[in-house]
Amino acid sequence: MGRITPPFRQRFLRYLKRLRDNYVPMLRYQENRDAFESIVRVWDREHAAMSNSEVPYVMDILNLTANVHNMSEVMRLERLIDELESRVKAVRRSE
Repeated sequence: MGRITPPFRQRFLRYLKRLRDNYVPMLRYQENRDAFESIVRVWDREHAAMSNSEVPYVMDILNLTANVHNMSEVMRLERLIDELESRVKAVRRSE
């Protein structure tokens, strides 16, 4: 007796293939295709979290994971900007 619903990894790979076959070739700019592949790497690293999320639709969990990654990048860049601003202020004070 087999599973009634396919495992998440199988659904994920099938969905990813459809995106690569139908969506990615239609992107106009190489930068966007590169960005897509970058997101795929994030999705692959977060496979365990995605499969354990209990979100029923693959696209929903892919969007959630990409948004979480984007927010972490925004937060990292905000910290970097704050650090650089404080360095600039220190340099200006020392002049």
